[in-house]
Amino acid sequence: MPLVEGAIAGCLGSDQCWETPDTQWRSIARNLQQTLRDQGYELTEIPLADDTGRRVYRLSKPGEPPRYLNLVSTLQGTRYLFTEAQMTPEELNQAAGL
Repeated sequence: MPLVEGAIAGCLGSDQCWETPDTQWRSIARNLQQTLRDQGYELTEIPLADDTGRRVYRLSKPGEPPRYLNLVSTLQGTRYLFTEAQMTPEELNQAAGL
């Protein structure tokens, strides 16, 4: 999966979690979306009850099971995680450090 320049893998004890000190999470989301589209993924934004500082996208690509891109803004920057299932609101809060 794509990395954001300067992002460090392994946040929250997961090799599918990256963290960057960049607090411009919307910009990071746009860059990730474009990179994933360039790699042939279709992205669908999942509506969230509380979308302040967070976004979730369903990723699909022919021949591959769907995955989810979960982005959260933190006090230290931005985290993004690739998961097989959509993260719950509680998991998103945990990822955001709340």
